Amino acid sequence: MAGFHWRVARWFLVFAFGFGVGGRCPAQENQSIDDWLKSPYQLTLVISVDRHPLLTPIFVSNLQAEVRDMLQRDLGTMCHIQVADNDPLMVEVLTKGWAELDRRQHLITDRKLHLLRISYDSGQYVIEARQVCGYTALVSPLRRLQTPDRVWVPRLVALTVARDFGMVGVVTKVVRQTVTFRLRNPGATAPESIRVDPGEVLAVSRILKPRGGQQRGIRVRDTLLVVANERDGEYRAALFPSADRLRSDRFTAGFRVIKLGTQVGPLELKVVDAATGDPIPGVGVRASIGGFDTPRFVEMTTNADGRVRSRETFQHVVYVQLSLAGRFGVRVPIPLVDDKPVEFRLAGTEEVARLEEFDYQFRHWRRRLREASLMLADGWRQIDELAAKDEKASARKAAQVAADLRQDIAELRKSLEPVKKLAQDIGPAALAGTRAGEEDLAVLESRATKLEQYVQDIENPTPERVKLRQARLAAEAVEPEKAIALYEESLKIKPDQPDVRSEYEAYKKAWEIKGDRHRDARAFIFQQWGTLEGDALESALPDAEKAFRVVRGVGDFISARKLFLVNLEHLQRLTAQLEGISADSSEDAQEQIDAIKKLFASIQQLNRDVLRFLTEQEE
Repeated sequence: MAGFHWRVARWFLVFAFGFGVGGRCPAQENQSIDDWLKSPYQLTLVISVDRHPLLTPIFVSNLQAEVRDMLQRDLGTMCHIQVADNDPLMVEVLTKGWAELDRRQHLITDRKLHLLRISYDSGQYVIEARQVCGYTALVSPLRRLQTPDRVWVPRLVALTVARDFGMVGVVTKVVRQTVTFRLRNPGATAPESIRVDPGEVLAVSRILKPRGGQQRGIRVRDTLLVVANERDGEYRAALFPSADRLRSDRFTAGFRVIKLGTQVGPLELKVVDAATGDPIPGVGVRASIGGFDTPRFVEMTTNADGRVRSRETFQHVVYVQLSLAGRFGVRVPIPLVDDKPVEFRLAGTEEVARLEEFDYQFRHWRRRLREASLMLADGWRQIDELAAKDEKASARKAAQVAADLRQDIAELRKSLEPVKKLAQDIGPAALAGTRAGEEDLAVLESRATKLEQYVQDIENPTPERVKLRQARLAAEAVEPEKAIALYEESLKIKPDQPDVRSEYEAYKKAWEIKGDRHRDARAFIFQQWGTLEGDALESALPDAEKAFRVVRGVGDFISARKLFLVNLEHLQRLTAQLEGISADSSEDAQEQIDAIKKLFASIQQLNRDVLRFLTEQEE
């Protein structure tokens, strides 16, 4: 199998980026930021009404019309509103539950999609609602309200939508702890329910550059903006916790912000140990209004369950300081987004605090590594497409991808240094992680060299080598029929190529069907496994493991490679879900994080086994 050794580096490259747990921002690349900011919002309301004798078609029709009219009257020309009774995402929610929205990686679009479900239970009209904001790819918290008054239902729905409407904007400047941003179409008379005032709280979304498709957005976790003031259309806000969270890179198109639907209410807090998840009693809690250093604050102490609830009410955000030994050290702003207790995971020791900081920084570095690797994969696909049409254009693209890759490597190597310093204070496990990161960079460097060699080879082409390059590119993209045909063309032009013939025969033999079990396993890998998400993905994992055992048993490294690449896409989506999951730190959110991590680890282990098999085929 020595003939396939040229692809080992790619396998290790993708394996590396798969296992790590402002520029232009508009969704359309040809649209300027100014035009995007001036454009009206596009809001689609999807109102699904359960079957019930009281929820008649006339009730539904009147509800849709009244809600649309109320919102359109409030929002005026700053928003175009549509009402629908169905949407594919709503179907998924009705089938799998509201948590399905958190399991998905949402793309950047030019609309807000507000999903509402109306039901009737025990004399109450029940309203459930969540918004998927296409401008930021973030999802609002689940709202659940109820009323016995039939006439009040449309107004309650409209108020719920307005609360989480979430005006969005673009970050224009970050200076230490101060962020400047501009809002999209704020309107001269934006209603109080949606406008952004001092003290309001915003979340931040990192907008990633597209890889051959739409832009994606991921929430910058544990990061909030608290608005200070507005002047000449520019807003200034305090950034928590630090400017490091909004560090840009080549993979980031920019940062967007979205107003959170905060409320007036008491502070309900549960403090748990960051390492064990156990409640911590006796923690001092100081809750302030207007800032950490204001003289207006209340002091409380967590009970045996690690909980406190203030008698006082706060608006939008509470500035909380925590103390374990009489000294207030930990500072965190907590937005009041709903009535659920907020869970805060407290690092009980300085060592745990350092570990958490290292974990955040290294995860961020790993994400950048994955983005570099995925951009390289997209570059290979474009090189493959061009190679069949224009060899010179293909070479130019390869040279560009190689140059970009060299730049990425330099930036990644530089940004890894401070992470390595953090690792030195933590211990062997952290140091091993950073060493693995350095090995991944070495693999990226080998791929840059391969691309440069590809460019040099095209400059002095022969007909049989042209076909061979195209065959290997097709194999790289897991297009076996195309690869086999191109191998045959190369050998037809020049039969006397023993290494190429050996490579071709091994590839063709691997692609031959070797029984019904093999046919079924390949069909599952190529046709089904990549389409699954959420619970369906978890349920089908044993089938993927079984399919791998079958293809490994018959030496089908082509199907194994396809499985490997599909797994990487799954891992990328799961990572985005972990990074973008609601930062409210509730118990439900933590359970969801644990479930995603468990599924991630299982697919990660499967890919380790696949990589081991692929490596054996190279030897």
